[in-house]
Amino acid sequence: MKNLRLLVLLLTVGSSILFIASCTPDPCEDITCLNGGTCDTGECDCPAGFSGINSEIQDLCFGITCEYDGTCIEGDCECTEFTTNYLIGTWQVDTDDFFVTFFDNGDWTNSDGNSAQWQISDSGTGIEVLEGGIVQEVIPVDLESITCETFVSSDGGVTEEVTLTRQ
Repeated sequence: MKNLRLLVLLLTVGSSILFIASCTPDPCEDITCLNGGTCDTGECDCPAGFSGINSEIQDLCFGITCEYDGTCIEGDCECTEFTTNYLIGTWQVDTDDFFVTFFDNGDWTNSDGNSAQWQISDSGTGIEVLEGGIVQEVIPVDLESITCETFVSSDGGVTEEVTLTRQ
């Protein structure tokens, strides 16, 4: 009889525990996570590059590294700053077979074989050509024309503006 009472007691306690446990709602039952997100304690754990309540917002710039001091905006790189890092490289002048190469050590050469030192002007509006550390010429740059691949310059009004295209 004692064993029967113990058995009834165990069955009553066990079924009560099962009943109580089955009444606890699943916090993820009504949650739908998108784009590979997973529900954890009622909230979406979004994968890298996504955010939002249901991982529905994609960061279009996730994983994009812009060269030349560019900034990613809605998945596209935009270059608007005229900086030393932006200028380094080889540029074709207009559609001519004339090229200018700017090096990170402050040297530049062109396809005519000329070379000099250069730096961005303090105002950030032009390229200063140096000789012996002294500015000899400032080549103005149209800051409104800057893209990641081109910019417009002139030689101070002696010739028309020219477009330089990254090579």
